[in-house]
Amino acid sequence: MLEFVQDSHRPYASAASAQFYCLGTALVPLADYLLQDWRYLHCIIAGYALISSLAMLSIPESPHWLLANHRTGQLQQTLQRMVDFNGQDINVEELRMTVVPAHRESGNLCLMLRDARTLLLLGAVTFLWVQTSFLYYSFFHMVGELNGTVHWNIAIMALLEGPCLLLTGVATTKLGRRSTLLVLFVIVITTSIGSLFNISFSGQWDLRRVLSLLGSKAGSGPMWFVVYILSIEVLPTSVRSIGMCTCSMAARFGAAAPAFLLPLTQRVHPNFHYLLYIGLCVIGFVVTWMLSETKGQGLSETIQEVGKKRPVHRSGSSEGSEFHKIEIYNTV
Repeated sequence: MLEFVQDSHRPYASAASAQFYCLGTALVPLADYLLQDWRYLHCIIAGYALISSLAMLSIPESPHWLLANHRTGQLQQTLQRMVDFNGQDINVEELRMTVVPAHRESGNLCLMLRDARTLLLLGAVTFLWVQTSFLYYSFFHMVGELNGTVHWNIAIMALLEGPCLLLTGVATTKLGRRSTLLVLFVIVITTSIGSLFNISFSGQWDLRRVLSLLGSKAGSGPMWFVVYILSIEVLPTSVRSIGMCTCSMAARFGAAAPAFLLPLTQRVHPNFHYLLYIGLCVIGFVVTWMLSETKGQGLSETIQEVGKKRPVHRSGSSEGSEFHKIEIYNTV
């Protein structure tokens, strides 16, 4: 979906879709609380997944991917659908002939592994995915430290994440992807340091629990949002699907790790897991600092374009690389 929208709209489109993720995360524990039977819960989730799979059939393929894989016929059909839907008066055939370059590369894993810069970028964003998933689900595992019903606590935390993602969308557009992610790292580091000092100020809440909640929703939650956009804009179209799948697969290890590591760290010291969060965020801060800012640049189409300046074209001008005229589609 994010390949369909231009640079300035990409954070807002992602933030809007993420609201449904937050809503779904809030509804699952509430459904479990009401049903009290895991079989019914799994049937509901499977039924919704089936409906979502059918809905995917109505979504057209990304023009970037079609162009990178020489599917010019399907590309023209997709462009025509976009033109008709938006009521634009554009000659699709002329536009297609303008933007299709003479050569495209068909991406594969071997091609990506042979390019040192692309491999280094993949390693950097993969680490960010693993680290972010570890932080995100670690805070969810800590929901048991809050008073009240666990189901309602998870639902409230998920609903709080929605406004944070909207604010992050604005920050990502104004400040840039890299700068916003650096700020989020600072937030999590700050809240984790504050959580080391457990100061009670009421009968039900203490400073550690409040800071943990703020660190989760105002830090680790929006990190997912920014890292996802950054990964799409860093990896070229020819290997983007392979790279994103690699990141997603690696993130599963980060998501599973808290269930095993948190009990082990608390055996060492009750606050050791906060030190672990701080260490991971410091490393993530350094990795992010070494990445280039992708705000205001078009998507790279080939491995050869990785690391080069990619101005987003707003018209059919012949200036610049032919590969980036695909951004004209975003205005269709």
